[in-house]
This record gives sequence, C-alpha cells and structure tokens, in this order.
Amino acid sequence: MLHGGLGDQLSMYFGALSLANASNRYLVVSRWTIDKTHAGSPYGILDLIPEDVQVEYHQKLFHRIQMSLHRRISGFFRPRVDEERFFRIKLTLDRLVSTVNNVIGYDYRLADPAYVLDEIEKLKRRKSIRLNCYWPSFTDSGNLEIDLTLPGLLKENHRVQSEEYAIVHFRVGDIFDLYASRGVLGVNYYRTCVEKILELEPGLKILAVSDNLERAKFFYGDLPLNWIEDSDQFDASVILKILVNSKILVTANSGLSFWAGKLGVSISKVLAPAYPTKNDLLTGATYEPIRSNWLLINNDFL
Repeated sequence: MLHGGLGDQLSMYFGALSLANASNRYLVVSRWTIDKTHAGSPYGILDLIPEDVQVEYHQKLFHRIQMSLHRRISGFFRPRVDEERFFRIKLTLDRLVSTVNNVIGYDYRLADPAYVLDEIEKLKRRKSIRLNCYWPSFTDSGNLEIDLTLPGLLKENHRVQSEEYAIVHFRVGDIFDLYASRGVLGVNYYRTCVEKILELEPGLKILAVSDNLERAKFFYGDLPLNWIEDSDQFDASVILKILVNSKILVTANSGLSFWAGKLGVSISKVLAPAYPTKNDLLTGATYEPIRSNWLLINNDFL
C-alpha cells in the first residue's frame, strides 16, 4: 500500500519486493492508496517498475467492508480502554484483515523490521497480505539491478544537457519546516557542498532543482548555480532521472535524492547530510555511508 512521495514509495517498493521474494509471493502495488495531492507526480513510480508487476487501481469491495468494520470497532474502543489494551485490540483486528501496520504506539513510533517480519510470519498462510508500512531499515533491501527492478528509469536518459554536470537538490521542507523529527538543512550545508564540488571539479557546471524554486532562490540565489527553470513543476520521476544521471549529486534531506544516489551508476560523488544519530532499528548500528563515494557533510541540522 503505497504512500507519500516517490522517495517513500521507492523504499516501500524495495522493502515489499524483498519480503515478497523471501515469502515466495508475488508483489502487487496499490495506486488507490497514494495521496493525489502529494506534490510531484504521485504516480510516477508506476512508470518505473516492471510491466509485469500487478497494480491494484481500486480497493476491493470485500477489503473495503473489512476496513470499515476495523475502523468502527477500533473507534469504539479507543476512548474506552487504556492505550496498551487499545493497541492490542487494534493488532488483533489487523491480523484478522491480514494487514501489517507499522504504527504500534499512540506516539506513532515506527515499528522496527523485526516486528514487520514477525507479523508476516504469523500471516504466512493467508492468501494475501497487505503491507501498510514505512520500514526504516529496508531502504537498502531488495535487488537494486535497475534493469530488472526499475526498467522505466532507463527508458529515457533525461540528461538535461550533453556534458557532465553536478546537481543540487533543494527540497522545500528542508528550507523552512521546523519539525524536529524532519529537521532543516541550514545554508552552511549547501554552501559547503558547492565549495566541495568546485574543489573536486572546478569546471563542472552546477545545476539546481527544487520543488519550490522561488523559495530556494530566495535563500540560495547567491550560490553559483544554474537553476533548472520550472523544475518545481516536473514530475518526481523526471527529477529522479535528472539526479540519477549527474556526475556529482548533492542530496536534500529527501528519500528521492537518497535513492538517486543509490541508483545512479555514473555518479562519482554523493554529498549527503551527516545526521547527529541515525541508527538501524533492527541492529542498533549507526548508519554508514552507502558506498565509498558517499561523503557525509556536517551541517547545522536542527
């Protein structure tokens, strides 16, 4: 059950693909669960995945009835029982309708992969299992052979010019959101990254894309960047292809640009924000850079 932007959806897709292979099932991805109002072509992933992956366009009537009963029963118990008992009831209802949700506490703490795998095991005899999850530790799982898993990424080159280029990704949420859980990339992060590009490749053209060009230019207009006009109107899948085909990539605090760094076979350097702490929920180990060509840049991350 896909949610969020293309970066989130790619994490869900690769995580679910890995689980489908491990449990000897075939993968179905949902279109109807995607928020239509999400910026940047919410359905772009459907143009990237293999044609033989089945797409569920509408919620099936039986499941709709199941989930309606689920909501009514959980809504009845929510104000009448304590928090721990409520989530035990909700977990029982989830299992009855063969759905794995990763919200296991009132504070919306993300479930760790061990929990998701355990629920899959409990439901292994069901014909179909619906995965309604964000998996922090599954973002690198699955087969990353692009021609097999994301053939649509190779259909068009989407180099914005014939020569090599660096690209800087500005996500509007990093510019003015103040959510402590998401954070803000300060101006020093982007300045440091641009300086690093000029140090590594002095003659390389530096392009810039954003989902809000006016806002990004207001804060970073003095940097030596070539802004791709109307990039805030591009489909997210088009932005992904532009990022993937760069020589040097500066990521935002964004799953979209993180995935571009993982999938870009010709990228020589990926500059990404260094987080104060970011641990794998399954092992507790601190995340390391994805590959040796990733450089973690210190920043005033809030």
